Amino acid sequence: MKIAPLKISDPWYGRILNDDQVAIESLHGVPIESTVQMELVELLHSGPEDNYRPYLHMRGELTEAIPAVELPYGVTELAMRRGAGVNVDAFYDFSPRQLGELVDKGYFTEEFQVPSEMSGIPWTLPGRADFLVVPPVYSDQPPVVFMSVYDQSELELDQSNSGYDLSAYFPDYTPVAQPTRVKLVDRPGMGDTDLDVFSDVDFVDRVPEEDPASVRRARPADQRADVPTGVFSRLVSEITAQRGPVDSVVVPGSPVDVYHSRVSPAVDQVLSATQVDAEIQAVAAERAAGAEAADAEAQAEPDLVPASALGDDFLDLNEPQYDDETATEDDAQPGQ
Repeated sequence: MKIAPLKISDPWYGRILNDDQVAIESLHGVPIESTVQMELVELLHSGPEDNYRPYLHMRGELTEAIPAVELPYGVTELAMRRGAGVNVDAFYDFSPRQLGELVDKGYFTEEFQVPSEMSGIPWTLPGRADFLVVPPVYSDQPPVVFMSVYDQSELELDQSNSGYDLSAYFPDYTPVAQPTRVKLVDRPGMGDTDLDVFSDVDFVDRVPEEDPASVRRARPADQRADVPTGVFSRLVSEITAQRGPVDSVVVPGSPVDVYHSRVSPAVDQVLSATQVDAEIQAVAAERAAGAEAADAEAQAEPDLVPASALGDDFLDLNEPQYDDETATEDDAQPGQ
């Protein structure tokens, strides 16, 4: 018999449990095979404690359940209409073999994604459920069945319990990722032995990324001692000595590509900062030499002679002075 179950959130569920006059039958932990209309399939990653291990998050609506055993009164299948089913969130963990297969299919490329064909279709998933069966009043009527699905918000799946090898559903994205052709002018060698450019350098004093101009203003040139003097020049020389072909194919995400996109720009930035510091020091030394020359010229000028050393011939500006012509005219006036 196929009937539509009720959820335990239905108000009648609590009424029946509290009514001692109603004969009920309960079944717990019954294995079921559920049909879930999958609405969302996305690739997520765990936290740093699991080394950001990828997994699949699937969300859908359970619309059908088939118990592993026949329920009382001949119930063998339970079906719900769309929109009235049970919401299910499932999490699929990949095995190490499956993760290796995803890497081979281009997991570390930007084009890698979950195929759209995995959503919008029904999935058959395992599960467990509790059933509460209320007997019918008449024999020709169906019973009332309440269903509660286990772990409906955190259903854990893998290849063994679900029967799905979901890594096989992913297409191969490696042909889509186009390798970039670069000139090995500032690239490390691509021989049989890899070049470990940081094997003998210990960066002890690490600071957060800041504006290079503000760093140069805040820290004098003599305090810039993050690495030994000339180490970057030596590294560049080693890299230049191990150059490969002029045009080589570099796959995105490879060690060579990481060096070119991250390491080499940082080396150039440090070298340019050192050159700017040298120029600043040269300008400061030139200004200091000019100031010393100005002080020496000022000291070479003759000293001023004080007024007391000039004697009686020195003109005293505090006493009025008259010339002879003015005094004669004043004496000739009447009444004087």
